[in-house]
Amino acid sequence: MSDKTIFFSYSRDNSDFVLNLAKELREAGAKVWLDQLDIKPGTRWDKSIETALKESSTLLVVLSKSSVASHNVMDEVSYALEEGKTVVPVLLEDCEIPFRLRRLQFADFTTSHKTGKETLSKALHLGDEVKSKLVSESGTSSQEPVAAKPDPVTTSTTAQSSPPPQEAPATVAAKATASANSSGSKKGIIYAVIAVIAVVAIWGIYSITSSGEGHNDMMAQCKADWEELETDLATDTESFNELAALRRHIELYAPCPHENEAMDRISFLKAMGGDAGDVATTDIEENGNENQASSTNSSAASTNAQGTPGTTNNMGNTNNTEPEETPEEVIEEAIASDAVNGNNVQKVTYNGGMFMQKTPKIWLEVNENGERIFKVTKRDQDAVYLREGDVRLRLDVTNFVVYYTDANTAEFQLYVIDEISKDI
Repeated sequence: MSDKTIFFSYSRDNSDFVLNLAKELREAGAKVWLDQLDIKPGTRWDKSIETALKESSTLLVVLSKSSVASHNVMDEVSYALEEGKTVVPVLLEDCEIPFRLRRLQFADFTTSHKTGKETLSKALHLGDEVKSKLVSESGTSSQEPVAAKPDPVTTSTTAQSSPPPQEAPATVAAKATASANSSGSKKGIIYAVIAVIAVVAIWGIYSITSSGEGHNDMMAQCKADWEELETDLATDTESFNELAALRRHIELYAPCPHENEAMDRISFLKAMGGDAGDVATTDIEENGNENQASSTNSSAASTNAQGTPGTTNNMGNTNNTEPEETPEEVIEEAIASDAVNGNNVQKVTYNGGMFMQKTPKIWLEVNENGERIFKVTKRDQDAVYLREGDVRLRLDVTNFVVYYTDANTAEFQLYVIDEISKDI
C-alpha cells in the first residue's frame, strides 16, 4: 500500500455517504482505503484494518452523531494522532466534535457538498487534476428502464388470424352460469378474508395503544430524570453524587436510551476515583442508624458488666476524637512543604500554554485559544486531577505529562509538561 493512501474512519450508519465519497475520490485519481471496498473475502477483518491504518499517511474521519459515539472510530483517531499522521475531519451532520479534533480544519458537508469537496481537496493536498475531477464530479445518474416495443411481426400475425368458431347457445349459457357461481364463491371468500384482517388489525392497534401508553409514561419519566441528573451535574454542587445518581437511573429505567452513556460514565468515574469517596460516604450515612444502635448496645453491655458507668462509655465514644482536616486545609499544608509534587504544585507549564491554581478547588488553563476553568476532583503525591463536564485531565507532575480522557475516549497523552512550580 502506498504511503499516500487515505484511510476512511466512519460509522456504518453513514455507509452510503462514505461509499460515494470514496468512489469519487478513487475515480478522481486519489488512493483511498475503505474496509467495504478493500477487505478481501476470507481475510481477518480486524487485522486488515490495523495494517491499513498503520500503512496509510492520512486518516479521513467522517463526523456524525453515531461516529463520535463509536469507540472504534475514536480509537482510530487516537492512533493516527499519536503516530503523527495527517487527520482530516469531514463534518457530515451537526454533532459534538471531540475535543482533540476541534483545533483541526474540517471539511463541512452539512450545507454544501461542493464546498465540502473543495475544502477536502485542499486539506488532502490533492493535485490540481485530481482536485478538479473531484469538485466537478456530479455523481452517478440512474436511467429509467426502457419499455420493450411490440414485435411488429407478432402483432401483424395476431391481427390477421381468423376468429375462433362460435359455440352453441346452450353451451354458452351453461358456461355463464358456472362462471357466475364461481365468481360469487370467490367474492364470499374475499369478503371473509377482509373481515378477518380487519378484526386482527383493530385488535393489534388496541394492544399497541394500550401498552404504548404505559411505555410512553415510563419513557417520559426516564427523560425527566436524566435531564434532572444533567442539570445537577452542570450545577456541580458539592452535595451531588454523580455515581449514585447514574446507578439509580439504570436501576429504575434500564433498558433505556441513556443506559450505554450512563454505564460509560460509571466506568469512567470508577477509573478516575473522583466520586468513589462520595459513594462510600453515602453508604456510611445509609447504615449510620444501624451502626449507632450497635455501638450504643455494645457500650451499654460493657457498662452493665463492669459496673463502672462513664469510664467505659467515654472510652467507646468516638465523638471525642478530633475532626479531620478539610481538603482545603490539607492542600494549603501540602503547598507549604518544600518539594514540588501533586499536592502542592500551583502552576504547570507546557509548550504554548499553562495550567495555574486560582483557588484550592479551581484551576485555570491559559493558551492561545483563551482560558478554560477546571474543578479539582482529587490530588495526590503524583498528580492533580481536574474536571470540566465530561472532560477529565490528569496533570502527572511525576512523569511530566498531561493526560486527557472523556466519556467516549480512553486516556491518552495530551501535553508534555515543561515546568512545574508551587509559586504562581
